[in-house]
Amino acid sequence: MAIKNDEVMALADVYAGALLQAAADQGVQEEVAEQFADLVRYLDSNPNFAGFMTADSVDDDQRRVSLDKIFRGRMSDLLLNTLQVLNHRGRLHLVRHVGRAVELRMEALHHQQEVV
Repeated sequence: MAIKNDEVMALADVYAGALLQAAADQGVQEEVAEQFADLVRYLDSNPNFAGFMTADSVDDDQRRVSLDKIFRGRMSDLLLNTLQVLNHRGRLHLVRHVGRAVELRMEALHHQQEVV
């Protein structure tokens, strides 16, 4: 049975909330949100990397090591740790959704509302 978009976004919002709370505790909420947006843009522009992130043929331990090599020191440890948790739980397919949830939470924080 397919998961509905509302359920996916609800799950993604849990990850976004935990990430942003930890970032707020360290005073780096804006930076982490921007880094997450950069990551999503990179995924959108690089289908090979996006495929690596979600491929069933890539072992989770190998992906964990690769993510650490690629991003350690290049992004917030909080964001990298979030990616590692998503990887460990087999949920890296949610990265774009978590990124969207982060974006929505930051808009709410700044009292902004999207107009469609």
